Amino acid sequence: MEETLQNQLKVSTISVLLKETWKLFREKFSSILIISSVPMVLAAISLFLDFIPGGLLISPVVDLFIAIVMILYYLSVINLFVGDKKIGTVEDLKRSYSDSWKLIWPYAVILFLGMVVVAGGVLMFIIPAIYAAVCISLVVFVFIAEQTKGKEAIIRSWAYIKGDWWNIFWRYIAIGLILAIIQGIVTSFLRTLIPGTPFQGELPAIYGLENTIRGALTIQSPWSTFIGTILSLVFFGPFMGSYMFSLYKSLKSVKEKIIDQNIESVRKSVKVFTVMGFIALILLILVIIGSVAFVLYSLKSNF
Repeated sequence: MEETLQNQLKVSTISVLLKETWKLFREKFSSILIISSVPMVLAAISLFLDFIPGGLLISPVVDLFIAIVMILYYLSVINLFVGDKKIGTVEDLKRSYSDSWKLIWPYAVILFLGMVVVAGGVLMFIIPAIYAAVCISLVVFVFIAEQTKGKEAIIRSWAYIKGDWWNIFWRYIAIGLILAIIQGIVTSFLRTLIPGTPFQGELPAIYGLENTIRGALTIQSPWSTFIGTILSLVFFGPFMGSYMFSLYKSLKSVKEKIIDQNIESVRKSVKVFTVMGFIALILLILVIIGSVAFVLYSLKSNF
């Protein structure tokens, strides 16, 4: 218990984390801009399709491609933070995305296992799901920095956070509030600068809330959405990644020598959550099959 308390006191404070995050973000910003150029171009193409006849027909294909590229972008940014390198040329950009492509399938496995673990927490009600989500939140850094795959990456992320869960949770709350405030200000500015299309339909009289409801139903300008996407790619996403990497480094420096002492107990916890998660998936599949069967039976009865 005393050792755990000492570890809690050594984990970087929020102010220290923010300083380290900003320093790392500034050092890597030029590289982040280059890495972000690929999804930026795709976002521009997606925006262009909204204005041409028939563009909506191929939009789903483009959106699927963008989703894959976004995963590669995410892994490239994490690689940038983990590795001591910069992206300065087209060849560097190609190499970065090529390296990320090699990681995408092992990462997909980790992502699936992580979803199963959180689903197990949901089956045990919401609080265990939140606990599990925080415990595995650093899994991508463990995966890339320590080259640990599959369930072992989840176990090591869990072991780093074990004993410091509340400390980590409040640090996430802090950065979440900071970024939410900044994003809210930026969004308000964009909506003022580039107004959307107001809702023109009839609304029922609800105690004078018609204007509020009409404003909530306003269709945002595609240009406003596009600018918001760019800001997410070059600032909000990478800044959060830099913050989490700084948190990972802090925890690793504190617990690297003692992490093996907790591995077995953590392994048991992860196993319980994983088993419950697969049970949740099976129940979900049964519910879907039952719902489809009921609909088909109802249609058959009507005819």
